[in-house]
Amino acid sequence: MKGMIYLLRHGRPLLPGDGRFCIGRGSDPKLSDNGRIEAGKLRDCFPDSKRIYCGPLERMRETARIVADNKSEVIVLPGFTDIDVGEWEGISFHEIRQKYPDVYRTRGRDWSIPPVGGERLEAAADRIQVAVMSLACRSRDEAAVITSDGAIRALLWRLMHLDPRRDTMIQVPYGSITVLRFDNGALSVTAMGKLPEDAPDDEEIEELWDLCGTPAKVREHSMAVCEFALDIREKLIPAGIVLSYGRLRTASLLHDVCRSEGNLHAAYAANLLRERGYLPIARLIEQHHDGYIGDTVDESIVLYLADKMTDGTGHVTLEERFGKSLFKCRTDEAKAMHRMRFGRALEARKRIEDITGEL
Repeated sequence: MKGMIYLLRHGRPLLPGDGRFCIGRGSDPKLSDNGRIEAGKLRDCFPDSKRIYCGPLERMRETARIVADNKSEVIVLPGFTDIDVGEWEGISFHEIRQKYPDVYRTRGRDWSIPPVGGERLEAAADRIQVAVMSLACRSRDEAAVITSDGAIRALLWRLMHLDPRRDTMIQVPYGSITVLRFDNGALSVTAMGKLPEDAPDDEEIEELWDLCGTPAKVREHSMAVCEFALDIREKLIPAGIVLSYGRLRTASLLHDVCRSEGNLHAAYAANLLRERGYLPIARLIEQHHDGYIGDTVDESIVLYLADKMTDGTGHVTLEERFGKSLFKCRTDEAKAMHRMRFGRALEARKRIEDITGEL
């Protein structure tokens, strides 16, 4: 059995003052305004999920409700609660340094040392690992669960074989995504602490092209599609439509990264991006082959149109592009798919031209 588990850190909680407090399972604040914004960004990563899982604390459940957006079932799993921080619960780190100077100093050199009266790292790792394995068997494919920084840290310590005396203590950001691959009973970490707005840099894009053996002609085509897509993006800005530069650029450059896989190339590429924690970009790549026309002009529509109006590295009309590809359709099913894609491309062009004028 194979699949992916997405561990999401909840949004920023509402805390007094500057928020520099130690909280674990014994504190239950709601999300702050910024925390709700962070949760809203996570919502864009899981638009099709039937279920969103979470730990039992309010900051986890509130994040889950925002991610679910009244479209997904929220299921609370007690095993994903925060760690127990013992006597440090709810007090500021300034006060902790004053009251527990020796433990605080020792913990700075070895982050496996628990807070006074708190949960040991091994115990937390055991608890979270059992919860993740149970969820992996339950979901069978992929699942998203909202939990805490401490819980994620404990599991990553176990899975990545970290040395708390030598390796930097893991701290994933609020509203971030850590990705685990589940493969025949084994867990491995494929991405850590990715934010929804993150995108691969040019070095990672080159790495992905090399990893997938993307031919030079396909890379050149992708760069031409990217240039066209970003040009459309610029033309939409005066109308108040501001699309994500990073998502659109990356999805354009990587939409054909697995082109050698034929009709499955979009699915293969999307899975590759999901494993690395780039979920919104993966969704754009997944949609680019057959096209997805939603209610608004978004990155998906722009990428689909730019790809269909780029033949090799040159711009063509939709009529030219689809007229050229029609002869490849040998079956009635293939011809029907061709008509569907052509219709969606025409709809995408009309929507954009209604806003920008001629492309």
